[in-house]
Amino acid sequence: MFLSLFVGGGVAGCTLHLLYQNYQARKNSPLSHIDPPLLGASAGVMAIATTFAFVFPHASFLLYGIIPIPAWVLVATYFAQDVLGAVSQPYSRISHVGHVGGALAGVILYMTRIRPFRL
Repeated sequence: MFLSLFVGGGVAGCTLHLLYQNYQARKNSPLSHIDPPLLGASAGVMAIATTFAFVFPHASFLLYGIIPIPAWVLVATYFAQDVLGAVSQPYSRISHVGHVGGALAGVILYMTRIRPFRL
């Protein structure tokens, strides 16, 4: 399941990144001709981190090696930073939208496979 989550998060992040780039190009943005490259595994890592935060929300991480912080706070902060980055810096060299796609893949996996959502 780990590998499928990692690869699925990467595919989801890449897909969302490409859709967002297409949206920016159709909007006729002044920098729409710039196509930032997509490289890395950060969307897969974000999918794993998000799923971990859903499964173990009170697990503690040491921020800067000294400040304990719950997993859900750390991942929620990172997610919010990526959403803000996607909105305020659409042409950044960091694919904030890709990170958001990875996080959404982690949430979807948690709600469908680990703890199925019931109405």
